[in-house]
Amino acid sequence: MKSNIKISLISFISLLMFYLMFISYTDIHHNTIRHNHFSGEVVLDSVPGIKISYPWVQVVRVDNRPFLICVTSSSNNITCGLYSFNFEYYRDFIVKEGIEYYWWSNRFSYNSGHRKEYRGLVDILKGYTLDGTTDYKFIIEYKNI
Repeated sequence: MKSNIKISLISFISLLMFYLMFISYTDIHHNTIRHNHFSGEVVLDSVPGIKISYPWVQVVRVDNRPFLICVTSSSNNITCGLYSFNFEYYRDFIVKEGIEYYWWSNRFSYNSGHRKEYRGLVDILKGYTLDGTTDYKFIIEYKNI
Protein backbone atom coordinates (compact mmCIF):
# COMPACT_ATOMS: atom_id res chain seq x y z
CA MET A 1 0.00 0.00 0.00
CA LYS A 2 2.74 2.49 0.96
CA SER A 3 4.68 1.52 -2.14
CA ASN A 4 1.71 2.32 -4.43
CA ILE A 5 1.18 5.71 -2.78
CA LYS A 6 4.88 6.48 -3.08
CA ILE A 7 4.95 5.50 -6.78
CA SER A 8 1.79 7.51 -7.45
CA LEU A 9 3.18 10.58 -5.69
CA ILE A 10 6.52 10.38 -7.52
CA SER A 11 4.71 9.91 -10.84
CA PHE A 12 2.44 12.89 -10.18
CA ILE A 13 5.34 15.14 -9.18
CA SER A 14 7.36 14.01 -12.22
CA LEU A 15 4.48 14.74 -14.60
CA LEU A 16 3.88 18.11 -12.96
CA MET A 17 7.55 19.06 -13.27
CA PHE A 18 7.60 17.93 -16.92
CA TYR A 19 4.51 20.04 -17.61
CA LEU A 20 5.91 23.13 -15.89
CA MET A 21 9.34 22.91 -17.52
CA PHE A 22 8.60 21.67 -21.05
CA ILE A 23 4.95 22.24 -22.05
CA SER A 24 3.31 25.43 -23.31
CA TYR A 25 -0.11 25.90 -24.83
CA THR A 26 -1.26 28.43 -27.40
CA ASP A 27 -4.99 28.80 -27.95
CA ILE A 28 -6.81 30.77 -30.64
CA HIS A 29 -6.93 33.92 -28.47
CA HIS A 30 -3.21 34.03 -27.72
CA ASN A 31 0.12 34.32 -29.46
CA THR A 32 3.31 33.30 -27.73
CA ILE A 33 6.67 34.97 -27.68
CA ARG A 34 9.42 32.38 -27.20
CA HIS A 35 12.79 33.49 -25.85
CA ASN A 36 15.76 31.10 -25.87
CA HIS A 37 18.02 32.20 -23.01
CA PHE A 38 21.10 30.51 -24.47
CA SER A 39 20.94 31.66 -28.08
CA GLY A 40 19.03 34.90 -27.47
CA GLU A 41 16.59 33.99 -30.25
CA VAL A 42 13.09 35.48 -29.94
CA VAL A 43 10.28 33.96 -32.02
CA LEU A 44 6.59 34.82 -32.34
CA ASP A 45 4.27 31.79 -32.51
CA SER A 46 0.63 32.16 -33.47
CA VAL A 47 -0.17 28.52 -34.31
CA PRO A 48 -2.61 27.09 -31.73
CA GLY A 49 -1.74 23.88 -29.95
CA ILE A 50 0.39 22.21 -27.31
CA LYS A 51 4.12 22.80 -27.73
CA ILE A 52 7.09 21.06 -26.12
CA SER A 53 10.24 23.13 -25.67
CA TYR A 54 13.46 23.12 -23.67
CA PRO A 55 13.40 24.42 -20.09
CA TRP A 56 15.65 27.34 -21.05
CA VAL A 57 13.12 28.57 -23.58
CA GLN A 58 10.79 31.02 -21.88
CA VAL A 59 7.32 31.19 -23.37
CA VAL A 60 5.16 34.27 -22.80
CA ARG A 61 1.49 34.13 -23.80
CA VAL A 62 -0.01 37.41 -24.98
CA ASP A 63 -3.73 37.79 -25.56
CA ASN A 64 -4.55 39.00 -29.06
CA ARG A 65 -8.02 40.29 -28.13
CA PRO A 66 -8.51 43.99 -27.36
CA PHE A 67 -8.21 45.21 -23.78
CA LEU A 68 -10.45 47.83 -22.21
CA ILE A 69 -8.01 50.28 -20.63
CA CYS A 70 -9.60 52.68 -18.15
CA VAL A 71 -8.50 55.54 -15.98
CA THR A 72 -10.06 55.08 -12.58
CA SER A 73 -11.77 58.42 -12.12
CA SER A 74 -15.13 59.73 -11.01
CA SER A 75 -15.24 62.42 -13.71
CA ASN A 76 -17.94 62.58 -16.38
CA ASN A 77 -15.35 62.56 -19.15
CA ILE A 78 -14.50 59.50 -21.28
CA THR A 79 -12.12 57.46 -19.19
CA CYS A 80 -11.77 54.24 -21.22
CA GLY A 81 -10.39 53.10 -24.55
CA LEU A 82 -10.05 49.84 -26.44
CA TYR A 83 -6.48 48.77 -27.22
CA SER A 84 -4.71 45.63 -28.35
CA PHE A 85 -1.19 44.39 -28.80
CA ASN A 86 0.20 44.70 -32.35
CA PHE A 87 2.20 41.51 -32.84
CA GLU A 88 3.80 42.85 -36.01
CA TYR A 89 5.96 45.06 -33.78
CA TYR A 90 6.57 42.67 -30.89
CA ARG A 91 10.33 43.26 -31.17
CA ASP A 92 9.82 47.00 -30.50
CA PHE A 93 7.94 46.05 -27.35
CA ILE A 94 10.74 43.74 -26.21
CA VAL A 95 13.30 46.51 -26.79
CA LYS A 96 11.24 48.84 -24.54
CA GLU A 97 10.15 46.36 -21.83
CA GLY A 98 12.32 43.28 -22.11
CA ILE A 99 10.80 39.82 -21.94
CA GLU A 100 9.42 38.25 -18.80
CA TYR A 101 6.36 36.49 -17.50
CA TYR A 102 3.98 39.46 -17.71
CA TRP A 103 1.18 37.46 -16.14
CA TRP A 104 3.26 37.05 -12.99
CA SER A 105 4.26 40.72 -12.79
CA ASN A 106 2.51 42.44 -9.89
CA ARG A 107 0.62 39.25 -9.05
CA PHE A 108 0.60 40.10 -5.33
CA SER A 109 -0.11 43.81 -5.75
CA TYR A 110 -3.71 44.83 -5.14
CA ASN A 111 -5.30 48.15 -5.99
CA SER A 112 -7.80 48.38 -3.18
CA GLY A 113 -10.65 50.81 -3.69
CA HIS A 114 -10.93 50.25 -7.44
CA ARG A 115 -13.37 47.97 -9.23
CA LYS A 116 -10.69 46.60 -11.52
CA GLU A 117 -7.19 45.50 -10.68
CA TYR A 118 -4.69 45.91 -13.48
CA ARG A 119 -1.76 43.54 -13.39
CA GLY A 120 0.62 41.98 -15.84
CA LEU A 121 0.51 42.89 -19.52
CA VAL A 122 -2.72 44.90 -19.21
CA ASP A 123 -1.00 47.15 -16.68
CA ILE A 124 2.00 47.58 -18.97
CA LEU A 125 -0.24 48.44 -21.93
CA LYS A 126 -2.12 50.92 -19.75
CA GLY A 127 1.12 52.77 -19.09
CA TYR A 128 1.91 53.05 -22.78
CA THR A 129 -1.62 53.94 -23.91
CA LEU A 130 -1.93 56.74 -21.37
CA ASP A 131 1.56 58.09 -22.06
CA GLY A 132 0.21 60.59 -24.58
CA THR A 133 3.66 61.59 -25.81
CA THR A 134 4.51 58.85 -28.31
CA ASP A 135 2.58 56.61 -30.63
CA TYR A 136 3.91 53.13 -29.98
CA LYS A 137 3.80 50.78 -32.94
CA PHE A 138 3.13 47.75 -30.74
CA ILE A 139 -0.25 49.15 -29.60
CA ILE A 140 -3.39 49.31 -31.73
CA GLU A 141 -6.02 51.84 -30.64
CA TYR A 142 -9.59 51.19 -31.76
CA LYS A 143 -11.10 54.65 -32.24
CA ASN A 144 -14.19 54.03 -34.35
CA ILE A 145 -16.22 51.59 -32.32
